[in-house]
Amino acid sequence: MKTPAPHKLALAVALILIPSISSAAEPRHPPENATIVYNQAFKIYQKPRDKHIKRMLADLVAGKTKPDQRITQYIQKNQPAIKLAETAADIKNCDWKLDYSTGSSIRLTHLGPLNNLAKIVIADARILAAKHNFNTALQRCLTAHKMARHVGNQFLIGYLVATSITESANKPIPDIISQMPLDKENLKNLNKQLEQIDRNYFSFKAAVKSDAEPAAVEITERMAEQILEINLHSPRNEMEKIARRRIGNADRQFFENNRKYWLKHADAVIAAADLPYPQAYEELKRLEQKPKNDAIENPDATITAIIVPASSGVYAQNAIARNFSNAIRAAVNIYIVKAQTGQLPQTMPPALAKDLFSQQDFQYVKTQQGFVLRSAQKDLLKQKIHEYEFKISP
Repeated sequence: MKTPAPHKLALAVALILIPSISSAAEPRHPPENATIVYNQAFKIYQKPRDKHIKRMLADLVAGKTKPDQRITQYIQKNQPAIKLAETAADIKNCDWKLDYSTGSSIRLTHLGPLNNLAKIVIADARILAAKHNFNTALQRCLTAHKMARHVGNQFLIGYLVATSITESANKPIPDIISQMPLDKENLKNLNKQLEQIDRNYFSFKAAVKSDAEPAAVEITERMAEQILEINLHSPRNEMEKIARRRIGNADRQFFENNRKYWLKHADAVIAAADLPYPQAYEELKRLEQKPKNDAIENPDATITAIIVPASSGVYAQNAIARNFSNAIRAAVNIYIVKAQTGQLPQTMPPALAKDLFSQQDFQYVKTQQGFVLRSAQKDLLKQKIHEYEFKISP
């Protein structure tokens, strides 16, 4: 066999290597749609294999337990999925390609996997903090916050999932900051990131609109059959008896009038969200009851009275989560003062994030271990004054 000349062999090797060298040199950009990356993460995410791991995961996320070897190994196996979640969370556009033509029966199969993935990310934050890798732990919490915004504008169920992720992502942050050295630049960077998340917060109004429009399309004979079969199979009160009789004898005009009433109701719910928290909550409670009262005399309100969601509870639950976020943002600014001066401020610094329940500054109380931020008024859902404790590392 004839051996190739050295220069020819070198040329052949170069031709083989050039494509790989070229592709390695080209910068790789993430897709423009975050769902592409999320779907990759969903495919490789390893679900808990038994109830014990599942319970350990939930307890770790909630801060009820410390990470042990078993849960740490489980999270370690999910590091590739966590990395993909970080990439996806930083992509602004997230289009889940939902088929809105299916109306209220639209399939939201991405919500469960995204919620599970967020739990893994938050659990990793807890593990990293236990290893004193505080900055990366905080970044994991921020990743979960950014994941929430990618589902929070889609239907009230998506808004609820996003609220749950936000609540879980908030819980580790005070624990992490209380253990870490107070570095002024790190805290300022954290504050900027928290402000950015707040500017891009998911919207109650968008979620309500996302619910309202498909349901309006569905207010037809098909919905009537479903209501008669499921909701009104065994009427429980006079209103349901009236609704069963009306829907059973409905014509096209009945459904058209009910569509208009439903959309008008949705507009009123959306408008209520612009009010300060106490007024918004009370108005949403009133709007939940209004179609049921109207429907006794007004046939146009019949279907809305049956399908109206408990929007006040959804709104208030998110207000609880968001108020915690506001307390964290205010606390970070107090920590910055401590890092700059060596002392906690005597009074609350000006122009910080507000307490949503009172529309005022949080009440600031110094303690032996750090400080507490307290709401001035109760949240109207749980009838509770919320206190947020922040400690200082010795």
